[in-house]
Amino acid sequence: MTTTTKAESKETFKRLLIEHKGDAKHPEVSKALDTLIELVANKEQQEESDIYSSPAHNVDINKGKWRSITTPPFRGKLDDETDGKTRFTLGRMSFGMFKPTPIVCAVDDIVNIVEDVVVEEGDDTKTNNKDDVLWRQTYTIDVLMKIETPNGIKLPARLTNYGECFPTSTDRLSVKFTQGTLQPQFDMGDSSNATLAQAWKETFDNAISKEADAQSYIGKAGTWVMHKMMSAMMGLEPPTDSADYTQTFKITKPYLGHLDILYIDDDFRVTKGNKNTIVVVERLQEEE
Repeated sequence: MTTTTKAESKETFKRLLIEHKGDAKHPEVSKALDTLIELVANKEQQEESDIYSSPAHNVDINKGKWRSITTPPFRGKLDDETDGKTRFTLGRMSFGMFKPTPIVCAVDDIVNIVEDVVVEEGDDTKTNNKDDVLWRQTYTIDVLMKIETPNGIKLPARLTNYGECFPTSTDRLSVKFTQGTLQPQFDMGDSSNATLAQAWKETFDNAISKEADAQSYIGKAGTWVMHKMMSAMMGLEPPTDSADYTQTFKITKPYLGHLDILYIDDDFRVTKGNKNTIVVVERLQEEE
């Protein structure tokens, strides 16, 4: 009887994931992941020095930049997958925070950045031993995309969610997000980007107030109530129109989520979030 190794199982899982366009829910992909998880849990295949056996307790193993190879985990995916890109409305991608909500975004890349939290002198809110956790690191999600304007111009954009993570068991990281920002992924001041800059300004100039003004009385009342509730529950500071045409929201009382590390090695990681979303990422090399 042939014994399948973790390396072989990993390659099978990865191949099937690519074949099925990043769909971690596909039955073949899900079955391959189950096999990989079983092998990870098999004590006979683990060595005493296996640094991956307690991945959430290892302060260095998760550090770096990781590129997602699974389908973007946003709800409301649009049917149009022209040029192989997954599309969503901006409203769906940002839980209604960023405006204009109906505009379509084609996702190019999603990168997870995990690094040591930089503690500024006198800042007692970001100490690594706060709440008696072993360590704290950044957990930033960088979504690189093209915003598709009605006149056909595609605007390179970056939607970034800033957060922190810390271990709560040997294989679980708790995660909380504190801020989200939408900004151009190009230099607005560069003359060679004049067409893009003008299109960005036309798209986002007073976009929040314009969308609010276009709402019905009931819609405005609903938005006000929702923001009040989210402010009380999460400390939400919703985005406002800014002179630099970017949008930012902040959360001062963030909800605490988590992700379980199902598999990790030097260049590959599989996690399952608190909403059962499977995310598979590959490590980016420094030169990239």
